[in-house]
Amino acid sequence: MTDGAIPMLTPKQLSIVILARNSATDLRELASQLPPNCDVVLVDDDSDDDGVNVAIESGWRVVPAPVGVGFDKKRHAGVEAARGEWVLMLDSDERPTAAFWREVSLAVTQTNYSAYTVRFNTYFAGTQIRFAGVGDLLVVRMFRRDDYRGFLGSIHERVQFDGELGSIHAPLEHHSYRSTEHYITKINAYTSREAEELAACARRTFLPPAGALLGDFAYIAQCWMKTRDRTLVRAEAKQRLKNRYVVLSFLPAYPIGRFLNLYLFKQGFRDGSAGLKYGLLSMIYSAIKYIKYFEMKRGLR
Repeated sequence: MTDGAIPMLTPKQLSIVILARNSATDLRELASQLPPNCDVVLVDDDSDDDGVNVAIESGWRVVPAPVGVGFDKKRHAGVEAARGEWVLMLDSDERPTAAFWREVSLAVTQTNYSAYTVRFNTYFAGTQIRFAGVGDLLVVRMFRRDDYRGFLGSIHERVQFDGELGSIHAPLEHHSYRSTEHYITKINAYTSREAEELAACARRTFLPPAGALLGDFAYIAQCWMKTRDRTLVRAEAKQRLKNRYVVLSFLPAYPIGRFLNLYLFKQGFRDGSAGLKYGLLSMIYSAIKYIKYFEMKRGLR
């Protein structure tokens, strides 16, 4: 096998599950970078473009996504349809390399781990974002089906599993936002979903709930002491804190804080103009999320 060749992975070894909506162009590009004869399941989220036809032409199986539920249940529908011993979750805008597939082909033959984290090279408008909180991002994307226990979180969902966690080091190329226009189009759905989560789950207070936050941070510290695994602790912290509190006195600071966090503290400035744009648009994302949240609470949506 040459360095650029994609290794063979049988349907018994691996199922690839892709959740997508109106992503025909991305799916067509992705299809050329998947192993031949692999079991691929497209979970179609009510698309009205040619994505389903692309999947059928590529020999994939198509499963309709459940309606009116979060991304956790939509992805779970794909796992339920999977046939392989291992499941790899991909998004339509991700591009696996031959090096990535070589690591996957080795991972599916071992018995030490039940799941694997994946790292990403993330691009904004064609420029790689190396900092701003995405350069070191690790996400559990591949897992043994027998050890899978579901997803947690209706948005930015994470895999629950029993067993030990390994790592795939070759990154996925993640072309998440092709342009500013594409970013704004995509965030409309995401901000609506996050606003719904806020409306359903968030505790609304005028001042920070010190007791509850201390309990949260104590829990996160216990997770660190128990696992010493940065990926798992980061995921636990995100699940524990994200969209769980709306502190009214801090509300104007949320979007500004997001920008400062990504651009200064997480060094997005080192990505040049792309890092600045990413930070500013992330600030707008935060503002839109909270505007939609208050519209929901007032019955305007």
